[in-house]
Amino acid sequence: MRFLVGAFRLCAQHPTRVDDSSFCGRLTNGADEDAIKSLVDHIGEWTGAQRLKDAAVSAVSRADKVAVHRALYTLAEKGVGTDPEVKSWIKIRNSVMHGKLVSPYSTKEDDQIILDLADLLRALTREAARQALASSLDATTASD
Repeated sequence: MRFLVGAFRLCAQHPTRVDDSSFCGRLTNGADEDAIKSLVDHIGEWTGAQRLKDAAVSAVSRADKVAVHRALYTLAEKGVGTDPEVKSWIKIRNSVMHGKLVSPYSTKEDDQIILDLADLLRALTREAARQALASSLDATTASD
């Protein structure tokens, strides 16, 4: 189970290219990098508690970045995975973040979530392989 969650984290943080705005952690198309840098610099000059400065800088730095769940929904819209699979990923992700990953008793719903996660991982893996092959073929064709 831990492997599956780790694999999803890896796939979700490095999704295949659908368009420039679909990279997790990349700035959205409407991002204002200068404003973000200016606010981060301003926060850096503030003389308050370092933990508050760190939290503020972290929040401002993430403000215009594509979230993992948004990238997964974008991929699902393009046919890589499905909405129920993404919802299962979100449910497991939230459980992991709050320390309640597994129940001692399996339910039909819990089993379906795991199956959805496996299907999503399979779809992301196939798309990553397809993109890698296409990129490799493009590079080979360009060099000929």
